[in-house]
Amino acid sequence: MMYQEFLAEMCQLDFANILVTGPQRSGTTIAAHMIAHDLDMCYVDEDDLGWHGSGTNDESLLHKLLEFGTNNVIQAPACAHICHMLPEDCVVVFMRRDVEDIVASEERIKWGCERVEFQKYPEEYRATPISHSKYLYWEEVQRDNIAHAYEVEYDSLRGHPLWVADRKGFEARQWQTQ
Repeated sequence: MMYQEFLAEMCQLDFANILVTGPQRSGTTIAAHMIAHDLDMCYVDEDDLGWHGSGTNDESLLHKLLEFGTNNVIQAPACAHICHMLPEDCVVVFMRRDVEDIVASEERIKWGCERVEFQKYPEEYRATPISHSKYLYWEEVQRDNIAHAYEVEYDSLRGHPLWVADRKGFEARQWQTQ
């Protein structure tokens, strides 16, 4: 789905929060910032919920925010494995980006959490690279078990006022020029 189509649908939907997830390096950070900006919602980074990297996860903080908070856009690729277990009033945006581009981005920033991420998925879904595993699990297990599941194409974010065309020098978590 294109980003503008997603925004149009959100204007017609009654929901409490939006979770933006998918493989690391698939555009979750910039997409979450854009959604929060365009829908006048609060951006929440997964680090604010105790998800400091792939290895340290505090699902209880995420669940508390979803239970008691509203109007939040939560950026959290490290919790892609549980997005089908969230409340029905939570919209889940799963980012789609070419796996080769994701791997190139991971290599560029020297992302090294693939082993930890694999441990979150059942053995039969552990296919290299981890982004492939996450897409496979999303398609076969999660997507049809989420009340409001949307796939947004990374390339459809281009042209947005928050988009930075030259992102090659960006570090991990960087979404705008310094």
